[in-house]
Amino acid sequence: MIARYEDEKIKTYNDFPNTLIINGKSHVLNYKKATHRHYADGFRDVVKAIFNTETHKRGEVYFDEVNDYFSYHVIELTIQELDSRIPSQLSKIQFKTGLLINHGITNVVVQAFFNTLNEGIEKETLILGWNESTVFDRKDQNLRNFAPEIGISLEQLDQIFIDYYEI
Repeated sequence: MIARYEDEKIKTYNDFPNTLIINGKSHVLNYKKATHRHYADGFRDVVKAIFNTETHKRGEVYFDEVNDYFSYHVIELTIQELDSRIPSQLSKIQFKTGLLINHGITNVVVQAFFNTLNEGIEKETLILGWNESTVFDRKDQNLRNFAPEIGISLEQLDQIFIDYYEI
């Protein structure tokens, strides 16, 4: 990829154009083959920024005057962008497998926790959700309240959704 300034803006190209247009006028036909003109006309390579796409994204193109090339700014993903990449739901088998493998949480551990709760609608709602849900929703407030009670932080809960989404 190459780029140059045109009308005070950076324009990128996949390849040199066949015709170079400056100020609305065609200057060189078959410009792609006029290699002797490319540098003088402001064309420079675009150097691809290397970054971790899990935590960063490509920003705007800029000209690096020191190194005489164009490149892209690298921008950290926002909390909202990172959050949106975490799957929102897991099947019952995905979720319970994640609890077991990542944290050793078995049904026995969960049942022991349920036994510590006072009788009532909250306890019954949690037990129903645990036993009858076909999917577990990452944003479900009952799940987010329940996780720390069995020793799982909210960050660890999110990691289960990331790790076990593909199984």
